[in-house]
Amino acid sequence: MTIESPHLQQPIEATPDNIAEVVASLPQQEAGERFAVLGNDPQVYMQALSTPQGFQLEYQDGSIAQHYHCTREDLSEAEVIEVFRDYAAGDIFGKLAKYVGIR
Repeated sequence: MTIESPHLQQPIEATPDNIAEVVASLPQQEAGERFAVLGNDPQVYMQALSTPQGFQLEYQDGSIAQHYHCTREDLSEAEVIEVFRDYAAGDIFGKLAKYVGIR
């Protein structure tokens, strides 16, 4: 699984440390580049966006009909890191459901 963001030269391996570094760097990026995508497939991924209110999180499972947005839009950096790490480890909904729910 890889993590990518516009400020990276290329996608990198989604290790726990790399996930934490990329997510922590998002608020400092230029407007339009404050997001990261975690996944192996362009149609199956988790994405985080840094905003002044906190982080937003989305998940897609194969098609736009299976695209979900978190009900909260003020996630902390720590919450996003935890959700991304769990997703990279194969737990798609554990922490996501605990923290934010999906719609």
